[in-house]
Amino acid sequence: MKRIAAVLVGLSASLAWADCAAPAFNLEGAVAIEACDPEREKCLDATSTLFEYTRRIPDDPAVVSVALQSSPWRFYGPDMRILAVDELAARIRPQLTTEAKRVSLLGSWTGVVGEAGAKSLADQVSLALDGFPVDGMDGFVWISPQGAVRTTHQAFTMRSSRGPYEVREGDEVMVALAAGWYVGMGEPSGEHAVAEDFVLAGRAWDVFGLCPENALAAFEKGAARGSGVAAYNAAMMRMEQGGSENLRAAIALLLRGSKLGDQKSKEKLQSLRQSK
Repeated sequence: MKRIAAVLVGLSASLAWADCAAPAFNLEGAVAIEACDPEREKCLDATSTLFEYTRRIPDDPAVVSVALQSSPWRFYGPDMRILAVDELAARIRPQLTTEAKRVSLLGSWTGVVGEAGAKSLADQVSLALDGFPVDGMDGFVWISPQGAVRTTHQAFTMRSSRGPYEVREGDEVMVALAAGWYVGMGEPSGEHAVAEDFVLAGRAWDVFGLCPENALAAFEKGAARGSGVAAYNAAMMRMEQGGSENLRAAIALLLRGSKLGDQKSKEKLQSLRQSK
């Protein structure tokens, strides 16, 4: 079994990470995150708090800062959809004024190589921007109330509670955990599990669990349950893996997304057909 990237209270790690391959970088040590007690202190939703903190990152005309959820392999937009490198580059390009000297990707692991022989996400965006300098982060990103940024490289992240990630007023926010807390809830199951549960789980496994295998499985289940976003994400991951079998699976997923009314799936499917 691979070295576990993250463990939450109540999660059966030996089962949950059994199919996860080891990343191309080292993870060491543990970080404990103390739960916020609403009876004794003010507890804030981590996602909304993170948004507020990013607005406090010191402004520098020479730096174009981009804060987003990411794994070592891919980016995610605010709608939980995988954001391709060329799409992100297209969004950044209009911000490259004469004052701008570099781009800073404030997403976890954007500056490291996720697998042997690959380029970091930062290097990929730089290439898409015709060589414009792009910096990434070397680990899990944390942002303070003042907008200060740091990284950690822990193999274990431990919480004293389950459920949505909340922080105490004045605490840092671990960016990946704001999306990744869903890993600790176990696999969605039962009649009350809906398609979005699998989208949340898929993104969580990728950005926090550092396990694309579990992420893909969750997205494919979400596609079967009726999520166009899940179908699109699963198709993107299948295409990244390469090979004719994965391409056929990706096309089937894009067809599924198209039938569900997902415009991005329709566009990607049309693009694939035109490239043949």
